[in-house]
Amino acid sequence: MQAKNLEIVSNWEHLVEKARLRKQKLDESYFLHRFLADFRDLTSWINDIKTVISADELAKVSSEIPDALYLLIFSLNPVFRSRI
Repeated sequence: MQAKNLEIVSNWEHLVEKARLRKQKLDESYFLHRFLADFRDLTSWINDIKTVISADELAKVSSEIPDALYLLIFSLNPVFRSRI
């Protein structure tokens, strides 16, 4: 009876350790996917900004470009907005 009890406790501890390792891997995977999603969002946003910057209307108002860039970066970008 004592041997079976020790075997059950040992198996339980082994199972708990496996669950901890699995949770760690799932957390790492989650953070990687979140990073990649942020990267895709930023890449898309940068391409949009390049289009806006190279537009003829914006080029005509060159004195306002720094202000326009500041506003675009901090008000249109969802990644920056969520981190502030």
